[in-house]
Amino acid sequence: MATIDYLHICDYAGAGEHGKQIVIGIFDRLMAPSCPIDIPLMALALRVRGSAGEKVPLAMDLMSPHDVLITRATATVVLDEAGAAFLQAHLLSVQLPEAGHYRFVVMSESNVLASQDLQLVVEPRESQPQIIAAEQEVRPWPRKGRPMEYLG
Repeated sequence: MATIDYLHICDYAGAGEHGKQIVIGIFDRLMAPSCPIDIPLMALALRVRGSAGEKVPLAMDLMSPHDVLITRATATVVLDEAGAAFLQAHLLSVQLPEAGHYRFVVMSESNVLASQDLQLVVEPRESQPQIIAAEQEVRPWPRKGRPMEYLG
C-alpha cells in the first residue's frame, strides 16, 4: 500500500531539473480582512511511496470547517523504479466561505494517506503584519575566487 512522505499546501509546485520538486510559499494559515475569500491559485506538493511500477489512484479533498467538501482533485500516479513519485496539484479559483480550520485530505481507494490543516483567520487590514523594507548595504560578489558551481 502506498504512503505519503509529505504533503505541503503552497503557492506553487512544479517539477525541476534533475528530478527535483519545486515548492514555493508553503503555508498552513491565511489571514484575510473578511470572508469569503477567493484564492486564484494554490497548490499541493506531495511525494508518494510504494512499490516500483505501482499505480496509485489519489483523491485530494479540501474540507470546510464543517466537513463539507469544497473541491476535489484526482490523479493516478505511477511510481518509478525506486517506488516513489512527486505529485503537484494546482487548484484554481478556490473560495473559502468562512474563517476556521480547513483540511486537505489525501486518499487512495477510501484509505486516508495524509492530511494537512489550513487555518483561515479574519483580521482587519490595520492589524495584519506589515513588511517594512530596511536599508542595507549591497555588496558585489567578492573578486577573489569563483561562485560555487553545480557539480552534478
